[in-house]
Amino acid sequence: MLTTVYTLCFAVLFFHVLPSVTDGKDIMNIIDAKAIGARIRTLRMERGLKQQELADGIGVTLNYISKIEPGLKVPSVDLFVTLSDYFDVSIDYIIRGKE
Repeated sequence: MLTTVYTLCFAVLFFHVLPSVTDGKDIMNIIDAKAIGARIRTLRMERGLKQQELADGIGVTLNYISKIEPGLKVPSVDLFVTLSDYFDVSIDYIIRGKE
């Protein structure tokens, strides 16, 4: 239940609040996909996990992880929540590198 609340709050922030403070810029131009991917990779490696182990642990494909880590894809809202829970870090840390 709590994860659902976090997902809803994050979605509201991501899709409604952030665009209003970005002066009409595309939100994807503000998010640094490479930095997000690098943080996810670092979290994975600090725990001694292979990409496949992370993918299995969070219910996605190896292909998806292999595109997130170099910044070719940005995780979905739900996946940000899942990663936050899995690594026991804040969503803010994954997105902005700040606790």
